[in-house]
Amino acid sequence: MVNEAAQIEPPRLGEPYLLTPGPLTTSYAVKQEMLRDWGSRDSEFRDMTEQLRDGLLDMLGDARTGYDCVPIQGSGSFAVEAMLGSLIPREGKVLVLINGAYGKRIAAMLDYLGRDYVVIDTGNYEPPRGPAVTEALAADPAITDVIVVHCETSTGILNPIAEISRAVYDADRRLFIDSMSAFGAIPLNGVRFEALVSSAQKFDMVRDELKSAWVARMRAILSQVGGRVILLWLAEHAPDKQPNGETFGADPLFVDRDMIEQLAEFNVELVEVVATPEAVAAGQLRMVFTPLEQPKAHEMLGPVVHEAAARALSAQIAAMH
Repeated sequence: MVNEAAQIEPPRLGEPYLLTPGPLTTSYAVKQEMLRDWGSRDSEFRDMTEQLRDGLLDMLGDARTGYDCVPIQGSGSFAVEAMLGSLIPREGKVLVLINGAYGKRIAAMLDYLGRDYVVIDTGNYEPPRGPAVTEALAADPAITDVIVVHCETSTGILNPIAEISRAVYDADRRLFIDSMSAFGAIPLNGVRFEALVSSAQKFDMVRDELKSAWVARMRAILSQVGGRVILLWLAEHAPDKQPNGETFGADPLFVDRDMIEQLAEFNVELVEVVATPEAVAAGQLRMVFTPLEQPKAHEMLGPVVHEAAARALSAQIAAMH
């Protein structure tokens, strides 16, 4: 049996695969739709635009009430600048949370927009945290607004957006979010904000493509392996209980039970090791790492969890003989 969803269709005109991050490529079906001319004042075009706007709002779930969607033609940075220039008052003052290039770009935009601002810059390895936001807002009553990059792709950090949102609104300020590479994949359950910007073809499509690619790659590997195979699941949750999206943590990224079941024909035996709260709390006990590696080490499941995985694997291997 072939998993058709995992097959990647080659370019119809024989051109090379476009692998530029973004993604910038589109499916052939989308390209076919682009061959048609649309009149911007025609009812069909307006109906299509309304459907697009409603679909994007639906991605907010129950929180969509009170929000509207404004399509903007341009790059992601263009949309961020439009949000800042339109919604930050000239007499306002912004707290910019920076931990990468896109946070710094926001500060540069505020410079040439003539908006006053201060920053919390946590460097390239740490996310901004709620308590630091609370402290900064209490120390400067002139701050009216806060802006944060949801997923800072220049450093690979997914920022704790719910924690930051609570700190902002507890202080009676407003939050603006650059969710260019996270909206549609990372849920915003319970996150309050004034405005959010994202762009087309980003994380939602990437997530589906990553899942399909994982299945295809695993099938290709397993087809070359003879005999029985043990697949180890090591995470803080079972494959059918995905995290709530606040943070990726140490979880197998986007992998779920449906994907694993697509490998059943290859005589795969799944060993599930779900880390207990006590094992997770043991953290980095007996781990050795440099100060530079410390932020990432704290995100990993520690030696106690790996010892539990080793015991489970040993038992499964013994049972196979």
